Amino acid sequence: MIALSRSQQRAEFVQRGQDALFVALRVAGWGATTLLSAIGAGLLVFFALGGFTFAGLVLQLGNLASRFSAADAARRGEFEAIVLAIFVIVLALTAFFRRASLRAAFIPITDLTGEDQ
Repeated sequence: MIALSRSQQRAEFVQRGQDALFVALRVAGWGATTLLSAIGAGLLVFFALGGFTFAGLVLQLGNLASRFSAADAARRGEFEAIVLAIFVIVLALTAFFRRASLRAAFIPITDLTGEDQ
């Protein structure tokens, strides 16, 4: 077995660290995009309920806020559980349909010559 020189070991260690950070940044970006897409889907529902106008959106959100603040603690808890369950389902569906871009985060990027960078 041929031992690597100290500089080759260090270079390999640095390269692996850079690769890990690159993948971590790609996965973090994928997660942020997926989360923002799921939040946007919820906002789109209220926008549709408001007749696709900003005034209608604000009216629907104001209606929801007034009814939520007037409800007792038990009903608030039930509503929070329902909203959380719906958000988790929408987030899971968004992540499912974006799974190809997550898989791409783990594939090495190649330049035009076809060599790994």
